[in-house]
Amino acid sequence: MRYSISQLATMAGISARTLRHYDAIGLLAPAEIGANGYRWYGREQLLRLQRILLLREVGVPLGQIGQVIDGQVNEITALRAQRAQILAEQHRLGTVIETIDATITDLTGAHTMDPADFFRGLHHDRSRLKHRLEAAHGPVVEDAFTAVDTATDGWEMTDYEQAAAENRALLHRMAELMQHQVPPDDQEAQELVEKHHGAIARYWEPHAAAYRALADLYLNDEEQRAWIADIDPALPGWLATAMKTYATHHLRDATTP
Repeated sequence: MRYSISQLATMAGISARTLRHYDAIGLLAPAEIGANGYRWYGREQLLRLQRILLLREVGVPLGQIGQVIDGQVNEITALRAQRAQILAEQHRLGTVIETIDATITDLTGAHTMDPADFFRGLHHDRSRLKHRLEAAHGPVVEDAFTAVDTATDGWEMTDYEQAAAENRALLHRMAELMQHQVPPDDQEAQELVEKHHGAIARYWEPHAAAYRALADLYLNDEEQRAWIADIDPALPGWLATAMKTYATHHLRDATTP
């Protein structure tokens, strides 16, 4: 039996766009493509997709999944590495649960909580990102994080929510251009990238090299890429190219007078 792309997407709980992206990156090709351009999948593709989604579920990077499935990377080794990460995350979530329980106790008046304990387990993602960036780019990362902390000092939750909403709206506009085949170096695309750079510059002024490094982060860091790819799987690559183009033509490096 064969399945259309929409049928397979429905069965797997993913979008047809994601399946097309998997095909584009060589991860899951259809069994055949009809004369009308329709993609058709068979049992072999269903089984491969099952393994892809399993490996994605446990956090194996998308770029490594094909190597695992095709035998270029040992699957047991990859799964063991992900198991260790999941156990670490399980431990962190246990700490978060303890923090919630202690907060409930504090709010009911049964016990006064140490102020520092209100935040146990809640800085994990930011710290992990900071350490990854410092390993890749050195002490300049500390300066960037300090600048952001200074710029957002005194912010309320609504301020963060508004900034996130504005950023996501801008990314959606970029995705629309990309979906209409507008290249990343087009003037209209570059105008949106200028807005993106301007939004970042409210907290931290990224020079050319830093902005290119941020583009690489969006493209290559699994967690950063994921939230952009959630809008469109092809958007991280388009955005990274657009940012690097903007950096080349409109920004200076820190050492340039």
